Amino acid sequence: MQSLLKNLLGPIFYGMGVSEADFDSYLSMSMGYVYAILIALVLMIVVMVLARKAKKGTRGFIRLSSLVAFVAAIAVIANMLCFGPLRSNISTMMNAPDVSLSEATTGQSRETVKKVAEEGFVLLKNNGLLPLSGDVTNLNVFGWASTNPIYGGTGSGSSDSSGNTGILEGLAEAGYTTNADLTQMYRDYKAVRSESAGGAAASINAQSWNLPEPTKEAYTDAVISGAKSFSDTAIMRA
Repeated sequence: MQSLLKNLLGPIFYGMGVSEADFDSYLSMSMGYVYAILIALVLMIVVMVLARKAKKGTRGFIRLSSLVAFVAAIAVIANMLCFGPLRSNISTMMNAPDVSLSEATTGQSRETVKKVAEEGFVLLKNNGLLPLSGDVTNLNVFGWASTNPIYGGTGSGSSDSSGNTGILEGLAEAGYTTNADLTQMYRDYKAVRSESAGGAAASINAQSWNLPEPTKEAYTDAVISGAKSFSDTAIMRA
């Protein structure tokens, strides 16, 4: 049922800017309410079918009553859903136009962002290494994230990353050949990025941003010697 709803409703919400991870999370939280609606629908159908056994004058009343009860059940369940798992999202959408920030607040925010950016920058001195000389065609790309990059966050930081190009693909498009044995070592170590500690779909509420970098034991003598034989130039991807 959840997969069916995802296939039916997913494209609609993705087009509205909702990330797939967040949609999966909210869909999972809403499944109990969906099943409650289905149960109410089944009960209505059963009552309407059994109404055939009632007296002719009361059949229509019974069926109408079951329909009204079903509509009322949907209204109650939808209300519980809106004030339950979807409360924060609906509240944000409804109240966002009414929010007004003072110039002092926005000015302080800009100063904070500027300060964080300045303190976060790391400048490296280029001792002639870049740009790479034309005779460099092979590159060792170190770092597990080279095989599983993060393109964005969740919630307001989400984006459609289905068409993004990773560092390995980008280097290949630029004409470089990367160390396939090194890349395979990272993929064998861990094929995908963990979504959340509890196994739930990644979302703004549950997401593991851990970087499962292999320990030094993974860099065996064979791996290091193979990298040295492949190229004298390397890129670190953290």
